[in-house]
Amino acid sequence: HNRQVVHFRTLEKPKEDDFCLEMSKLCTYDDVVERVAQHIGLDDPKKIRLTSHNCYSQQPKPQPIKYRGVDHLSDMLAHYNQTSDILYYEVLDIPLPELQCLKTLKVAFHHATKDEIVIHSIRLPKNSTVGDVINDLKTKVELSHSNAELRLLEVFYHKIYKIFPANEKIENI
Repeated sequence: HNRQVVHFRTLEKPKEDDFCLEMSKLCTYDDVVERVAQHIGLDDPKKIRLTSHNCYSQQPKPQPIKYRGVDHLSDMLAHYNQTSDILYYEVLDIPLPELQCLKTLKVAFHHATKDEIVIHSIRLPKNSTVGDVINDLKTKVELSHSNAELRLLEVFYHKIYKIFPANEKIENI
């Protein structure tokens, strides 16, 4: 009774099974990501991030499973009083324990003189400040002049909602 066939799907194609593996419900978090990595030919199982299935919406849950955030496969498949047989996976560019210590912000850069907007993904340690984000962004964009000042704003329904001070920590953004 402890065996379970698990249907693995990629987050990009949440409706299609990518492959199935029969596993023990007592498999640990490490066992599960090792089997997935082995199956897809990935050498570092820490680069696998899993997401549980929401039985009601038939979609991936909004939050992925944290690195070693659950003890067993049975915990990954549980959804309230129901049990799913679906897990979603994605392959990350860096190991999950490292990624969890970082905050990724999607920053839309509006150039002062050009009419284009470029989206940049900025990944920094969670204890970084808005000033660190701006300094990182300056290395990635073409400024209208060398001493141009940048500000980080939150826009909500096309209106400026908040201007972030340079010393604000990014983990709360």
